[in-house]
Amino acid sequence: SKSRKRAAAGIWGVWVQKKKNCAVYRGNKMIDEINSFTTYLQEVKHTAKNTEVSYHRDLVQMAGFMEKMGITHVEKVTKTSLNSYILYLEKEGFSISTVSRNVASMKAYFHYAFGRRLIEKDPTRTIKAPHIEKRVTGVLTQLQTAVASAERLFAVIDEPTERPDA
Repeated sequence: SKSRKRAAAGIWGVWVQKKKNCAVYRGNKMIDEINSFTTYLQEVKHTAKNTEVSYHRDLVQMAGFMEKMGITHVEKVTKTSLNSYILYLEKEGFSISTVSRNVASMKAYFHYAFGRRLIEKDPTRTIKAPHIEKRVTGVLTQLQTAVASAERLFAVIDEPTERPDA
């Protein structure tokens, strides 16, 4: 719809215009493609606003990292360069959930680029996000307590006892 297009142009257009003097925007073709991907998320996939903002931010940061490596075109990005970026995020102390979201952003973007034939091969195809452990503290604590109680009971049963008549 026109209002969605205007909103997208307002968000991404203004944000990108403010940053145009930054090194990451001069001659970086990937930024234009990331903006197109964000518009696609909004207009075709009808994703949530927070998803669009997060993916855009993640991908622009990735493009900045890639530019420092001399990569400014999506077709030049490799699995190795993406793994370098993931290691960089981990080394910088980003949480596992943040790194995982970045991987999800990259996978979605490169899948889109592959579908649009901007790239011949999807470099994220075999990249795995870091594993986020789920907490089951309530259930686990109850189970641990029951196991500890059972162990104490077995320890008492196994103790040698003296017969009073011996």
